[in-house]
Formats: sequence, C-alpha cells, structure tokens
Amino acid sequence: MVKDGGIVTKLDAASGGVLQEERVGGVGNYFASPAMGDGKVFFASEPGVVSVVANDRGWKMISSHAFHEKIYATPVIDRDRIYLRSEQALYCFQGGKK
Repeated sequence: MVKDGGIVTKLDAASGGVLQEERVGGVGNYFASPAMGDGKVFFASEPGVVSVVANDRGWKMISSHAFHEKIYATPVIDRDRIYLRSEQALYCFQGGKK
C-alpha cells in the first residue's frame, strides 16, 4: 500500500505483518491505487510521478518518471501495455518483445 509522501508498505499476506517500508520516487498525495503487472508494481502520485518497483521480497526501484501533470487515476495493465490517464492526456506504453 502507499500513503501520502510516497511511503510504500509491504505486508505479509498470511500474517499481516510489515515486511518493509520504503519511499518511492514521487512525493505528494496518492489517490491512485498501486497496480501490478509483469512482475512490477506501479505507483502514480497526484503531482504526476510514476514509480515502478520490482514485485519481490527485496526492494528494487526500477524507474521513476515525472509527467508534470496531475494523476488521480489508477494505472491499468493489459497484457504488455500500461494505460495511464493524467489530467491532460491518456497514455499507452507497450513493452518490447521478450
């Protein structure tokens, strides 16, 4: 889960215990829910920073990008695409072939 300020908390699903807390790249408020796909978790902050973290037990920041537009919507993952709606545009990013 993510709370304002970009603090991400990873919990153990069985016990509910905290596994780790770290800060992602985007500070500010978070209205969008985290989205998971392709072994990654995507976090979109209200000020428009999208951070990507590896979905594993260790903490590994993959990337962070500032769109310089407000983002309130949760990113949508569809196969090898991610859709991201900002205040001004709808983006679609497609992954390369593996």
